[in-house]
Amino acid sequence: MPPALERLETQSVADRCYEAISRAITVGELRAGERLTERGLAASLNVSATPIREAIKRLEREGLVERPGPRTLVVTAMTPATLSQIIEARAAIRGVLARLAARHATPEQVDELMAVLDESDDLWRLIASRRADGLPIDDHLRRVADMTDRFNRLQYACAGNPLLVRLLEQTEAFNHREMRERTQRAMLDQQVPGNYRWKDDRAVVEAIARRDEAEAERITIQHVRKAMTEVLEIWPQTRGDGAPDES
Repeated sequence: MPPALERLETQSVADRCYEAISRAITVGELRAGERLTERGLAASLNVSATPIREAIKRLEREGLVERPGPRTLVVTAMTPATLSQIIEARAAIRGVLARLAARHATPEQVDELMAVLDESDDLWRLIASRRADGLPIDDHLRRVADMTDRFNRLQYACAGNPLLVRLLEQTEAFNHREMRERTQRAMLDQQVPGNYRWKDDRAVVEAIARRDEAEAERITIQHVRKAMTEVLEIWPQTRGDGAPDES
């Protein structure tokens, strides 16, 4: 097999290993502070050590595992101070992205953002109706998460600064899938699920449309602080590791 194809095959296995380990951390099967070994993970996943090493490198970059010693690998336990720093960093970067979006967004991009918000209004009305009737809303909240991803991508594109977006990705306290799951749990636990988030987003888009950079940044920072704090407050319920429940 040509070396390039062999590398592609190995990386595919590594991706699957990463997903499996990340998922185990997300649902609490691997708890904060738990010691991991390449041999143990390889045996559990029935793979060789090579893709496990690749997966571990990625997990370390994302902060899900850490090495307190040269030969020790453990699941990372976040401290309140670290989580607070993460919230402030994300709020600051997203605030700047909103400011830049107000400066650079085209009318067509603003129309796209407004269209997503209009769609979200319909979805939230449906969620409110189903909740009032005692019907499940889990699938509908997953649609909210998809819509949120689409809205954020559109807004970041308006800013026109991919470097800031990459910096934002580096400040994630959890991988993207885990953040979606935690956000959904936070909204399920609320009497009126997180539709305030979309009200904030509409206010931001209105500020972007009128080129009000300061207001777009201010609302975004306030929104990120509130939304992230809500998600982090339910840490023990979603992670089950006894980690701090305050940011």
